[in-house]
Amino acid sequence: MARKTLWLILAILLVSQSSLLAQQAPEFMLKDVKGKTHSLQEYLEQGPVLISFWATWCAPCKKEMPGLIEIWNDHIEDGLILLAIAVDTPRTQSKVKSYARSQKWEMPVLLDTSGKMLRQYQGNNPPMTVIINQAGEIVFKHSGYAPGDEETIAAAVAALFAPSQPEVSAQPEAGESEAPSTELEKE
Repeated sequence: MARKTLWLILAILLVSQSSLLAQQAPEFMLKDVKGKTHSLQEYLEQGPVLISFWATWCAPCKKEMPGLIEIWNDHIEDGLILLAIAVDTPRTQSKVKSYARSQKWEMPVLLDTSGKMLRQYQGNNPPMTVIINQAGEIVFKHSGYAPGDEETIAAAVAALFAPSQPEVSAQPEAGESEAPSTELEKE
C-alpha cells in the first residue's frame, strides 16, 4: 500500500511539473539599428540568449541594462549572448540607435517597433527579461525592474553554466565496493 501511495505521489508531481517545464521560445526575424536582419536561431547556435525588451522612454529599462551588461560580460566567454530588443514605436524608433551608441552598447540592438515579439513572449510592457537556453527553451522570464533584480537574473544565468551533478551508479561494477560512486567519468 505504501509503495502504491509513493508511486501515486510521484506521478502527481511529474504531471504537475510538466506545466512548469520550459516552453519553446518563439523564433523571430528582427532588424537591427543598421537594417540587418537577425534570427533567434543564429544566436542559439552560439550559446544561451539573454533578451532585454526595452524602450528609450522606459526609465526602469535604462536602470536595468547596466546590470544585464555586467551579467553578459561575466558569461561572454561561456557563450552567453545579450540581445537588446527595443519596443519603441516608429515614432520614437529614431532615438534607439543614438541612445545605444551614447551608452557604448556592444550587444546587438534589435527593433520590435510593432511590439509583436514582446507579445509573443507574453509580455505587456518593458522592461522584460527572458533567458533562453541553447535548446531554445525559455528558462526564465521577469517583467519590470527593481534594484536587486540583477541578482536573480545573474543566478538564473549562472545556473545555465553550472556543472552537471555527478551521476550516481545504481549497481556496482565487478570489483567495485557496494557504495554508490559519485565520481565523474574521466574523458
